[in-house]
Amino acid sequence: MRVFSDIDPDTYDRIEKVVKEGKYRDVDQFIRVAVQNQLNIEKANEEQTPPQKEPQTNKKSDGGYAWGYTIPDNPPVSSPHQMDREKQLLFQQYYRFFPLIPVLIELAEVTAETGEPAVLDEFRNHIAQEIKPLRDAIVTWEQTNDVKKKNRKSTGLPKMDVKNPEYSEKRYLDHFVGKIRKRDLMPKAFPHTLGFVSYEPIDEEKCLIQLTPAGKKLIQHKNPLISNGPDAPALSREEQEYIVSHLQEKLPAEYQLMEFIYTTLPDEGNETYTTWIDEFGEHLRSVGELDSDASEDRVRSHIAGALSRMVELGILERGSKRGVYVPSTPPEKLVGDAAKPTA
Repeated sequence: MRVFSDIDPDTYDRIEKVVKEGKYRDVDQFIRVAVQNQLNIEKANEEQTPPQKEPQTNKKSDGGYAWGYTIPDNPPVSSPHQMDREKQLLFQQYYRFFPLIPVLIELAEVTAETGEPAVLDEFRNHIAQEIKPLRDAIVTWEQTNDVKKKNRKSTGLPKMDVKNPEYSEKRYLDHFVGKIRKRDLMPKAFPHTLGFVSYEPIDEEKCLIQLTPAGKKLIQHKNPLISNGPDAPALSREEQEYIVSHLQEKLPAEYQLMEFIYTTLPDEGNETYTTWIDEFGEHLRSVGELDSDASEDRVRSHIAGALSRMVELGILERGSKRGVYVPSTPPEKLVGDAAKPTA
């Protein structure tokens, strides 16, 4: 909604001076920040404090984890930060979609409660704590059931059994919550590239985030693992369909890469994907993702990330030996009515 207001010339000149000093992107941003600051002051000065909402927790009294969640009806949404997504391929180290789901759910809850965007740094700290009980519950289940590494559903979540767990946590937060590149205030994150989270950098130190309409639609599909526990799939069929449909519409180069991989791999599944590394490299070069002299290792890295995501989406299945992937469901079969939430 656009609101018009009369501002006296002296005040406007003072605003323009502050903007020219580089503290704000433009006059509109200054006014938005000023309005938000005044709303915060009014809220703090309210004589009657509203009843405090009990913090939601998934911890049971016996120390276990209570599976299940609800999505608020009214989380605020905004458009994704502008970027050219048409030719964009997903960063190769984004191996799974599931680690993003709890971030989107938590962002919906936090922003619905306040009615405002969250501050990125504060939300990173919030997720750092909230993700641990979920991670621990999944890892405990994997250890109890002797789940092989290739089938672990905790992949992508912060690791606790490594030499540097702080680095693992930072990596998770950087990838799935996001950060702002200071030299140009550009967001760097999986949900930014996908267009599921809106990032509004204010300056080098502050960025506001909230769901986009696409991110809100995704979490309206119930996630089976968070709802029922690690015995359930990491993604529902509805989530898979929604993500693939979204990629086809918003990141067509990524969707075309999945199609190319699917049609290139044979149905027999006797050879590793590296057998076709030259074909994969040629495709990546044709879409401008790699230079003409890019090494085989760079090609392998890009394709390995795509293969892992395609397994999670149900497009491929892992073969009987390492590096073997078998086509399962063509991407176009997952495109259709996926944008219609079932929950």
